Amino acid sequence: MKEITMSSQFDDLARPYESTVASMAVRKHLEYPSYMEAVGELGGLAVLDLGCGSGVYSRRLRKWGAERVVGVDISEGMLAYARAREAEERIGVEYLARDITNPLEGPDADLDGAFDLVAGVYVSPYAPTVNQLHGLFRTARRALPATGGRFVTYALNPEAATQPGYYSDYDFDLVRAEPSGSRTVPEGAPLRLTVTVPERTFSVIAYRWSRDVQEEAAHDAGFTRLRWIQPHVSEEGLRLHGEAYWKPYLDCPHTLILDCTTGQTGTNP
Repeated sequence: MKEITMSSQFDDLARPYESTVASMAVRKHLEYPSYMEAVGELGGLAVLDLGCGSGVYSRRLRKWGAERVVGVDISEGMLAYARAREAEERIGVEYLARDITNPLEGPDADLDGAFDLVAGVYVSPYAPTVNQLHGLFRTARRALPATGGRFVTYALNPEAATQPGYYSDYDFDLVRAEPSGSRTVPEGAPLRLTVTVPERTFSVIAYRWSRDVQEEAAHDAGFTRLRWIQPHVSEEGLRLHGEAYWKPYLDCPHTLILDCTTGQTGTNP
């Protein structure tokens, strides 16, 4: 299988990815409110949006009250879109090109220890190797102070359903990219995420990492307390779509929030 880099598969997807903001109920009524609750009060905080893509969360974090937001990504196509939106809307977000999986490269001295919170929405699933996964967590840790900083990320749920059609009611599907007769999805297995928006259907490759591997990467980077959070549906989402619509997703969500903290110890389920 040809290696797919984080840049090559996202460079031309900024506009269809932005379309998911308005078209996907799972984003509007589950993903966003769950993440907003997890990060908590942002007033006066400096936030680094790791793997910012088209700037969807960079803009939201700024509107949610963050005093400073910097978005970093390796995809020039995504960054071009994000910068164009910033030039038009002047929200106050800065965008930088960085290989976030390799904290030893790039002029990052200006980012080290400069942030109170690092956000990372759907970024760790696109690290194709363990080394790159560890690099991503190290990049997040370097951006935070010695104690008290947090990295709050949406991680791929290792137990996510991979049978075709399971998530089709939510306008996406998640399947094994390399068919196998085994029911067990191995460590680092590529998964094909296919998303349907009104004007286009597109696919990207994500990678399945177990909780143990993700926690090891976090601890190795210097995070000392980890908390896994299952997303929940907003009251508006329940009112608009009903409990029956959401039940299959909540029974087996495709992502979980991982809240990593410095200066404390332990792991919560």
